[in-house]
Amino acid sequence: MFGRVFVGTAMAMRAATRGRGPAGRAALQGVLNRRSALSGAEAAQQQLLDEGHVILADQERVRENMGALKRSGEERQLLRRYVRQMSEHENRLEMLAQESDATTRAANAARAAFDRAVRGLAIELATSGATCR
Repeated sequence: MFGRVFVGTAMAMRAATRGRGPAGRAALQGVLNRRSALSGAEAAQQQLLDEGHVILADQERVRENMGALKRSGEERQLLRRYVRQMSEHENRLEMLAQESDATTRAANAARAAFDRAVRGLAIELATSGATCR
């Protein structure tokens, strides 16, 4: 829904800045650029979240498989492989947590820059007498 609202808002801003000169167009382009950066940061956050969910689901499957083993000689080798896989999962989850922290900071910065750009455009439009309805 936000995307649809933003597209409508972007169209309204374009109409409002039409004929307002380079400053209005530059302000609008700044808003659009910052919204694009924010979308990219949010997509990166979602990708990390999705990867984490996949790993957690795989870990659950591996735990179930480990519980079903009867600890015979052949199954010990499989158990070692499962333990190694769980260790790799845990390492990746730690990395995902660090990457998630970084992408959250980036998304917050992008959101703040977008908000500042929108406020700047609103000021530009208000001082030039344009309306954004």
